[in-house]
Amino acid sequence: MAHSNTVLAQRLNVIPRHQFQKTVDQYQADKRTRTLSCWGQFVALLVGQLSGASSLRVYKQRWQIELFFKWIKQNLKIKQFYGTSENAVKLQVLVAMISYVLLRLIQQGVAPERRLGNVSIRLGSVLMQRMPLLEVFRKPPDLPDDTGQLGLGFG
Repeated sequence: MAHSNTVLAQRLNVIPRHQFQKTVDQYQADKRTRTLSCWGQFVALLVGQLSGASSLRVYKQRWQIELFFKWIKQNLKIKQFYGTSENAVKLQVLVAMISYVLLRLIQQGVAPERRLGNVSIRLGSVLMQRMPLLEVFRKPPDLPDDTGQLGLGFG
């Protein structure tokens, strides 16, 4: 049974497969694919578009969720979830988001020239000390008096 009369086959005939593959090879796009080749992904997206399936909308929503979790891993530094219930995960994410927002506010208001990671480290080093927030970023971190090294006495 020939499939050359289907709408999909007609659409695929418009795109020269050898040119498509040449472009894929030029940019080494198949190098990063796991299961479907670039052509296979293209055909799957075309089928979805032609069928008007809601699966592409679901995929788009899932992709937004994936991007959100990527952002969480990069910015909130959540290494593992301590609870398994939905409520425990939500609470941990919310606490991490609140701490991130507070750190960003401190960074923007007090130390805009510092990176967020440096602000976090500096705040962690003086967390149990009572001092104004501006003072935390004005004075250098406390160093121990005895470093265990001998001085050369050149000065």
